[in-house]
Amino acid sequence: MRQFKYSKLVLRVHGSVAIFLGVALTVMGWVGTHHGAGQMAMLQQHPLSYLGLFQAYLLMSSLGVALWFGSFTDNPGRWHVIGFLAHTPPLAANLIFWSMITQHGITHAGVAIHLTFMLIEGGSYLAYRRASAPRD
Repeated sequence: MRQFKYSKLVLRVHGSVAIFLGVALTVMGWVGTHHGAGQMAMLQQHPLSYLGLFQAYLLMSSLGVALWFGSFTDNPGRWHVIGFLAHTPPLAANLIFWSMITQHGITHAGVAIHLTFMLIEGGSYLAYRRASAPRD
């Protein structure tokens, strides 16, 4: 439907970003773990930590694929909910482990990224609901 063009675009962009960043962060983590180089060099001292990151980053990529495919459906609204909820665990982890993250010199860009996508998906869901509501 033409009226959901914006909604579908948001899902495609969000899905593409999630796929790209998930794969890129997986590679960066691997380089840090196995070569002690890059922003994730500290993983070489704690290689078991990469196990969780590997799973989390590729899971986010998988969610990106789901958002991408969801953008081709006739009901994109439910996929905005999935996109919104996908950011709650990493945002919570960033906030809970805030002091530990700063000790390693990592910026809090993750908080801004997750909040931004949650706001975009939440706003897109509300716009979708308004556009799909029956007119009297």
